[in-house]
Amino acid sequence: MGEYFRLIRTDTARVYTAGDVVHVEVKVYDTDGNLVSPDNVKAYLYNPCGDEVESQFMTETATGVFELNFNKLPDGYKVGKWLLRFEAKQSTTIYNYLESYIVVLPKDSNLISEVRLLAGIDSRKQIDDNELAFIIWNAWYEVAKEIFEEVEETPCSNPTTGALFDGSNKLFKISKPPIADITGDGSVKGYGESSCATDIDGYWIDEDGIYHKLKISNVSDEIGTINITQLDGTAIPSSAKSVKVHYYSQWRFFDKYMFYKAVAYLAAHECLIRLQSLRATTMADVASNERRIIMSPNRMYKEFRRIIKYIRKPQIGAV
Repeated sequence: MGEYFRLIRTDTARVYTAGDVVHVEVKVYDTDGNLVSPDNVKAYLYNPCGDEVESQFMTETATGVFELNFNKLPDGYKVGKWLLRFEAKQSTTIYNYLESYIVVLPKDSNLISEVRLLAGIDSRKQIDDNELAFIIWNAWYEVAKEIFEEVEETPCSNPTTGALFDGSNKLFKISKPPIADITGDGSVKGYGESSCATDIDGYWIDEDGIYHKLKISNVSDEIGTINITQLDGTAIPSSAKSVKVHYYSQWRFFDKYMFYKAVAYLAAHECLIRLQSLRATTMADVASNERRIIMSPNRMYKEFRRIIKYIRKPQIGAV
């Protein structure tokens, strides 16, 4: 056997949603290319914030072939790229590891099939699900940046009493509601309610100039009221030099299904650009629908721009 192992991930699923079981498979080879059996292979799953969600030893189903079903993805997850790490060990030594990714999307988005339909991509030889998943995630990120307004501000006073940071008041209001569900988990949460799927967070500076994280809870995303405290739940002291909250604001007429549609059209546009750049692709290799679309590749981008107008706050001075 060689001096170290070579791990290859062999499962094909790359896109998951809440309630899905993440199934992974790897094969382990020595440096001579032979399938081998290390003492164990362990798999780790990390959320987009870098927090370990789960880790388990994999089951060897044949020489050098390992598989595992993680637990179901919980509700309240954060959409985006989740890291998978596989470690092959002999005795107590890690002889090699492999890092890979999955993309987690909202349960009701159905974006993989939607993008394939729009772009006319019938064959996974052209763009496989792994590549398509990352195209979709990049499109998601770009659409979110374009339609949501990033805000960092000092929160407004208690809407009932008018109190600010007086050492006892905990209720405040932001200036630009609604708060966007930027993490895509289906609800708006503050830091402290969730450390990763956080849509609004912030910090305060004490009298010595030291920064501290805020705990933000009881978020009313539509009207913009929030509870702000120190991490231990006590009120921010009146001696605080500064308090800032950070969130993304969305237009009141925002519609998440139109958001999904915008992501699908932008991802389809990116797929068509990639297909055009494949010089070996001939017109006989692509689906009939795709041949029609390639003649006018900007159709998808134009539709994406049209949808954006309906879900983004109108820009002052825009024509």
